[in-house]
Amino acid sequence: MVTHAQQADIQQLKNEGVVLVRLPTQKAKIKALEDLGKLEEAATLKAELAKSHGEIAQVFREKFTFCPVLFFYAENSGAIADSGPAGFLMDATLNPVDLAPNYFIVAEFNRSPEKGISGLVAYDMKMVPLKHPFPNFVRNHTFFYFWGRTKGAVVSKWNTDLMNFYDRHQKKK
Repeated sequence: MVTHAQQADIQQLKNEGVVLVRLPTQKAKIKALEDLGKLEEAATLKAELAKSHGEIAQVFREKFTFCPVLFFYAENSGAIADSGPAGFLMDATLNPVDLAPNYFIVAEFNRSPEKGISGLVAYDMKMVPLKHPFPNFVRNHTFFYFWGRTKGAVVSKWNTDLMNFYDRHQKKK
């Protein structure tokens, strides 16, 4: 059963909201490698993360049309949940932007806290996982893990899920 709050959330997201995509940084692992003198491994990990960030940004740029999308680094999650996203956001080319959206949800490729399954997980503005039936999760794999989805297919499915949810729950004028 869809709550009134979920109906309001989808309306607000579509009409004035933003999806903020959280990008992993693995700062603790990189620092540990550097502290151990494994500078080449640390540099390789940094390069892999930069490549992954670019790929995620490209996928959202190409496959997500429901509302605007901005990006931020995971290390800023606490500050964003506590005081908002101003000063931490990047555009689809991962360049800083000076925006402070009033309403947003957060999305990231991670494991679902409820199911432990990898996919795209959506959170509210305080980084609390959104509740079903709001489109809050798209798994990376289908059919008992036999077929994997690309990040592009996952984002495209989430975009479609959001659009369908919005269409079903538009406030009647």
